[in-house]
Amino acid sequence: MKYIFHTVKPLERWDNIAYQYYGNQYKIQPLIEANPHVQISGILKEGTEIKIPIDDEVKIDNSMLPIWKQSNPQTEIKSETNINNSIQTLKVPLHQIHSKNWQHKRGSIGDIAVDNEDIKQCINSIFATSKGEVPLNPEAGTNIIEAIDENPENAAEIAIKTAYKEIPRQEPRCEILQAVPETNIDTGELKLTIYFKNKKTNITDKTEVYIK
Repeated sequence: MKYIFHTVKPLERWDNIAYQYYGNQYKIQPLIEANPHVQISGILKEGTEIKIPIDDEVKIDNSMLPIWKQSNPQTEIKSETNINNSIQTLKVPLHQIHSKNWQHKRGSIGDIAVDNEDIKQCINSIFATSKGEVPLNPEAGTNIIEAIDENPENAAEIAIKTAYKEIPRQEPRCEILQAVPETNIDTGELKLTIYFKNKKTNITDKTEVYIK
């Protein structure tokens, strides 16, 4: 395994760096494992030097960098998306990011999620992650799938209790107002609609979590 070194820039997170070097914002595990001295979540400390594992097959392609990683933040770039294989023109100037908390917007390349959209993605990540799945943060996520498997007739109640227990602990920026479960009789899929209030802006919103 080969390594190159990267110095953390302002507002960078693991997913930003993973996208910059691998073209995939979700490929953070190799980075975390190679840098056990660096915090697991949140915005990384500016100036921190981290190791980037690079396989021989991996080629660093500047055209795959998010627009805010380019030397000129106004430059337009074209990237091949691994979502729908279409070519998109991206334009995300760094000076337009006014929030300390942001992440890549799921289903896109180069777009960002801030404020309530960021909170929504974090809530969905909580339910999509099983406890113990993140080695350096074993308490991240939930055990909802195992709990429902053991007691399927109480799936809706379990989902509500999990939301009220885990979201305030893992996403303290929001206050849960209501959690409404709905089961699809045909597929057995459980949809949990979570209504919340952004504590900073007092803006209310909702997000839907799907549990199979």
